[in-house]
Amino acid sequence: MSKEEISVPEAIAVGLGAIIGAGIFVLSGAAISLAGSYSILAFLFIGALSVLVAMSLGELTTIFPHEKGSTYSYVFKAFGHELGLLTGIMVYFSFSTSISAVAEGFGSYLSSALHEPSLSLIFAAILVVVLTLVNLSGVQKAAKTDLVLVAIKLSVLSVFIIFSFSFAFLHFSLSLRLNAFSDRSAPFLLL
Repeated sequence: MSKEEISVPEAIAVGLGAIIGAGIFVLSGAAISLAGSYSILAFLFIGALSVLVAMSLGELTTIFPHEKGSTYSYVFKAFGHELGLLTGIMVYFSFSTSISAVAEGFGSYLSSALHEPSLSLIFAAILVVVLTLVNLSGVQKAAKTDLVLVAIKLSVLSVFIIFSFSFAFLHFSLSLRLNAFSDRSAPFLLL
């Protein structure tokens, strides 16, 4: 394997890293607080869009197997310099947005765990600096670090899911009444 190549598990971890960080730990709470019970519809819609994007990128990868740079390279090959540049800038801003959401979520979670809400932005900035240094150390080191971080995130999610199912099975009752639901979840029951 050359210096610029990463393994398949590392490539999968790079793809899952931002999804798990921003999508599950940070943005899901904000979406649920804003949309209530309708947030499940938003998650299903975004999931369907994600499948379409993944399928189109997979098709482009088979058409241009030796291209590096993903979306930018495909647009550059198909439409030229101008649209390639615009696509590269949009990809950059989408990554910046994702990184800022994850950093802000990390900072607020860590500051509330330490009971120091005033340190939220400092923790977020420290995370950005540390991850920037890891990325500057090289592609392979960054991919290995991402693999470890994704393994930790998946472990936390697994523990949460196991705990949730065990709690639900211990406390589930078939005599649950519809009027026990709050008014906020009532529209979802009609779907």
